[in-house]
Amino acid sequence: MFEPYNIASTKYTPEIKFHHGILEIKGVSVPENASSFYEPLYSAVEKYCNVPNSETTINISLFYFNTSSLKCLLALFKQLEKIHNHPSRVKVNWYYDANDDDFVENINVYKELLKIDGERNFSANFKSLRKIKETGHQSKTKNKTQRLKNLEGCFEADIEKVKNKNIILIDDVITTGATMKEATRALKKAGAKKVVGFALGH
Repeated sequence: MFEPYNIASTKYTPEIKFHHGILEIKGVSVPENASSFYEPLYSAVEKYCNVPNSETTINISLFYFNTSSLKCLLALFKQLEKIHNHPSRVKVNWYYDANDDDFVENINVYKELLKIDGERNFSANFKSLRKIKETGHQSKTKNKTQRLKNLEGCFEADIEKVKNKNIILIDDVITTGATMKEATRALKKAGAKKVVGFALGH
């Protein structure tokens, strides 16, 4: 019998909630041993596959993750392949920051990894805090005022996804905080309840 699976986030591992056919993985995923960390989730998914809902949704909101975590997520998708379309429709929503250059560069690779034998096995949607205006390189601005002006109005958030939600923003480095401030403004405008920002360096 499937029982809801919940685990709180830590400095190095994500929050995971799995109940009523909805699996949410969000935060940061850089565990020392990814296989050991995700093993209990594999067991929970295995039990769920025996009595799945008619629709299964996976929401991934990882702001930072390592290669071993990605491999574990792909193994998770592989588990759910056997129930896709029969008896459950599986949908993957992977949310990402449009300013994450590494992710954007590899997004097509990630999409391909959601295909087996040339067929798309999941309905995969990659959604984001969108950049709606081209800006110059921040490194070419001379001070904080110019950095803020350069980014003004460049982001747009999905109201449906952020309204009344608590949002965590994680950036690799903060210099003047201009990017974080503008992203926060866009999220608040879209109705985010609370926005907290963290940086891996400064």
